[in-house]
Amino acid sequence: MLYRIKRFHAGPAPAGGPVPIHLRKRIIPFADQVYGRDEAGEWLVQQFDWNGLGLEQVWFGLQQDCRIEVHSPGPVVVLLCLMQGAFLLNRRSPGPDHSFREATCSLVYVPAGAHRVRLARQDHSCLLLRYSLHWLDRLDTSYPDIRELLLQARSGNPLCFRAPAAPLTRPVRSRIREILDCREESPQREIFLEMHMKSLLLHYTRYLAARRRNQVTGLRNGHRAETITRYLQENLEEKLTINGVSRVFGVSSTYLKQFFRSQLNSSFHRFLLELRLQEAHRLLSSTEEPVASIAQQCGFSDHSHLIRRFKARFGYGPSELRKKG
Repeated sequence: MLYRIKRFHAGPAPAGGPVPIHLRKRIIPFADQVYGRDEAGEWLVQQFDWNGLGLEQVWFGLQQDCRIEVHSPGPVVVLLCLMQGAFLLNRRSPGPDHSFREATCSLVYVPAGAHRVRLARQDHSCLLLRYSLHWLDRLDTSYPDIRELLLQARSGNPLCFRAPAAPLTRPVRSRIREILDCREESPQREIFLEMHMKSLLLHYTRYLAARRRNQVTGLRNGHRAETITRYLQENLEEKLTINGVSRVFGVSSTYLKQFFRSQLNSSFHRFLLELRLQEAHRLLSSTEEPVASIAQQCGFSDHSHLIRRFKARFGYGPSELRKKG
């Protein structure tokens, strides 16, 4: 994919130049590197493609909020592993935005064309593992998330589509490190990388399948409030709706509405908003992340939306909370 950096209220930034010494520890020996720098910050993009697969390691060190234009030459499915930072993938036509937060991985269908990514002022680091549709056709299509993304791709859907996020566990981080540290020569290198990329993809889909089974088991065992609350807390960055959550748990939206009123003494939307605000309060109190980044992670449309809701709920704004702390 091609990246073009734009500062808010400014034009595109130039790219090119040698990789500086302080970033050379990030270099992947077998990948092509593109480095750029201007007053907005600096970035390093590394890419390697072969046989319907590709990997990209992308790092941004930003001094101000930025918008990134990402150009995909064709439809592709990406396993996005976000090691540091957070960002928002903006819709290019009516449809949901997608928020990604630190220490998670997500399977995303990216249609051909230009897409906008908003990044807050901080360091961001992610690894994108790209799987062509032809390569995915050879996998076992009994995995529902892969099957759904292939369905979206074949339908010509112009919108991005993503499966739920999964945590970047220690085994996953270890496998990522093995990929980035690969010292094999071609063709052994390609065989090694394909094996590890397939392993990570199947690990992710099995995690989602196990989580769904646990959710259904929790409902059947009567742990409805705990199970639903945990699901909402784990997916605050998503655009959660009563219809979408009811589909996840295999119940009707009418049943879920009644459940929130009778068991949680709240509507679905009020309960979800309270969870978002409590998580925002925790992050504002315990981290130095920018307000815009926290707004993305907690599922608010932008930092102004968070500030407005935050003041209405707690009686003071994020900046006042941090001054108190």
